[in-house]
Amino acid sequence: RFSFEGNEYEVYTQFNAWQNESTGAWQPLVTTVGVTGQYNRTAQNAAPFLALWSTQENRGVAFHLIPDCSWKMSAVRESKYSKYSRTVVEMGMLEDGAVTLAPGERLVLPEILCYEFTNKTDMDAYKLHAYMHKRYPRRTLPIIYNSWMYRFDTFTFDDIFSQIALAADLGAE
Repeated sequence: RFSFEGNEYEVYTQFNAWQNESTGAWQPLVTTVGVTGQYNRTAQNAAPFLALWSTQENRGVAFHLIPDCSWKMSAVRESKYSKYSRTVVEMGMLEDGAVTLAPGERLVLPEILCYEFTNKTDMDAYKLHAYMHKRYPRRTLPIIYNSWMYRFDTFTFDDIFSQIALAADLGAE
């Protein structure tokens, strides 16, 4: 749970589906904006990403949730009194009932990455990239032969067999 003073915010969320990945937009935060991932595919219907932009300060905060479970994210405009208001961002596991743990069992919660940004277009994505490259250094990956781009699904055994030596010469395994 993250709390921000005031209500002059815009929120960015993304829809996510097969052949319609990462369709996002900014919208004024008038009441509540919420996104959830309720399926085995943790980014189906929504990406676990939310950004908040202060229209008064021209800066924002990006939130990335790294889930391995059903999850939720929301930005809520709250006001106890009209003079004192705040915006609250909440994220984590989607509550779909009580969680019961056996003795010695651990509950692993989704990881949250957040950082401040000043570029509303790309949300200073270089900060996320730098962090991820440091955390997960690049490995040398094997070259793998993929027949799909050769003739898609209209190939024969002889077609593929004739390419084995050429693919090996290129370093494919």
